[in-house]
Amino acid sequence: MIGPTKRNRSARLRAAQQQPTCFCRRCRAAAHAEEPACVYCGAPAPEKGWPPLADLGDPWLGRTIDGRYRVTRRIGRGTFADVYRIDSVSIARHFAIKIIDTDRGDADPEAIIARLDREVDALSQLRNPHIVSFYEILDLGGGHIGVIMDLVDGVTLQQLVSQGQPLSTHRAYTILRQVANGLLEAHKRQMIHRDLKPDNIMVERLPAGDDFARILDFGVVSTTGSSTVRLTHGFVGTPLYASPEQIQDLPLDWRSDIYSLGAILFFMLTGHPPFPSNNTYDVLRMHLEKPPPRLASVVPWGTFPPSLEALVAAMLAKDRQVRPADLSLVIAALDRLTLEETSEAHLDNHSTIDRNLRPLDRHGQRMSHPTNEHSPEPIRRHRDTPLSGVLKLPSDFGDDGHNQADSSPRKRSQTPLSGILKRPSRRKNPTPNTFTEPVE
Repeated sequence: MIGPTKRNRSARLRAAQQQPTCFCRRCRAAAHAEEPACVYCGAPAPEKGWPPLADLGDPWLGRTIDGRYRVTRRIGRGTFADVYRIDSVSIARHFAIKIIDTDRGDADPEAIIARLDREVDALSQLRNPHIVSFYEILDLGGGHIGVIMDLVDGVTLQQLVSQGQPLSTHRAYTILRQVANGLLEAHKRQMIHRDLKPDNIMVERLPAGDDFARILDFGVVSTTGSSTVRLTHGFVGTPLYASPEQIQDLPLDWRSDIYSLGAILFFMLTGHPPFPSNNTYDVLRMHLEKPPPRLASVVPWGTFPPSLEALVAAMLAKDRQVRPADLSLVIAALDRLTLEETSEAHLDNHSTIDRNLRPLDRHGQRMSHPTNEHSPEPIRRHRDTPLSGVLKLPSDFGDDGHNQADSSPRKRSQTPLSGILKRPSRRKNPTPNTFTEPVE
């Protein structure tokens, strides 16, 4: 018996090998006239049949590219390019293709081609799982160029946050750490992204429920170093997430990406960029002049530890000298925040369990603190016991076993570790120790 997953894969491979003539209105994917349901979104075929592709007016949907890839669905549209899902006609694997129209807009076609060559060349040097891989560039004719890349089954970070409430701190830490991990490798190779924003970060939900983030669009990547000429000049980026030095067209380094990441972290935790406005000029001016708001001022009902507020403020510093020197420091800070949050959650859970297990008093109420019925002193929990009262360093004790820091006489029962470390006997004729002293 063939399972539904295998059957669906077989249907997709068969669909890729045949020329589709129709499309699905729900997901705008190419469809075959005889298919009872869309193989991509599962929508049932209309009673009158699937509408013909000619009604959609898309010049690429349903076409076969380079004899190897069937264009099956448009998944994105930009200023100079459209992004489609493509299926291999020979193997059961799908990719994405960015089709660039070099005649669209006022851009120089040769500059666009050079930029794409630069993008693929730059990404081919990276082997990080959090950066989308590029494979090849195809000349599609008519001023169109295709770039074959990995297809990520997920949503953009912009869509993820816009679909609901701001992300939890734990989820934001996880996603930002993965993005920082990918960028760190690029920075070590002297590459700067320069257009980091939620729309350029894809988040895939893994089967176990974990998030997996990938960085898109290294098309405006710039390489630092005197041996490489920068292809793009002037302001490049998205105003809502651009660094002050980008706005001023100053020489950039990796700290510009750190600023953009700080703005993205702010967006994940609050649902808004740090300087929201419909007026582009106002946004750029605020990036240059206005201090970034605190997280708690935007989301007053949220709980943001001081160390998190400090990290966001440092990443969004106007002066790049004040920002973290590199992303390894940001990753370390995120790890500390995650550890603190996990430890607090564990202690809170431990306290809840401890309260539920406390004995009842004579009135049938849970006791405020567990006590030992034979001692008036409350029983201390381990986390409340000072370490100095449990372990004493050897340097704190003299040759006679007394604590040098406290010369006052102490009872034997009050001496730290008295039940473990025995002081030498002071009798004149001690009993010989069979294991340490020879018997004469």
